Amino acid sequence: MSGAVVVGLVVAVAFVAYALQVLSRQLQRFPLDMRRADALIDISTRLTGSVRPAELHQLQTVVANAILSDAAYRAELQPILDQLGATGPAAGAGRVRGRSRRSERIEQTIADLEDRWGIPR
Repeated sequence: MSGAVVVGLVVAVAFVAYALQVLSRQLQRFPLDMRRADALIDISTRLTGSVRPAELHQLQTVVANAILSDAAYRAELQPILDQLGATGPAAGAGRVRGRSRRSERIEQTIADLEDRWGIPR
């Protein structure tokens, strides 16, 4: 290879590197959050074609928050369960560590309410 071709390649690579640096600086000016702000409990409406009421969306949010936190459970979900007359393990239960135990407790309470009201599963 001749010296001119080598110098040309070095200049071209340096120019591409500089262009990528400028592009990365421009992209850093606009922060993007790739996380989706969706509900933890996702009930797809694609198959049913029905419109779900806003109350169902609110209830999903309350249950999802109650699964994540004992404080949210006591402040949001426990009053609803008390109004419904829940007698399962979630009613009046103390602090439970871990999402899985908390979700199992909520699932058991909902199952007890369904059985009590005669709602088929």
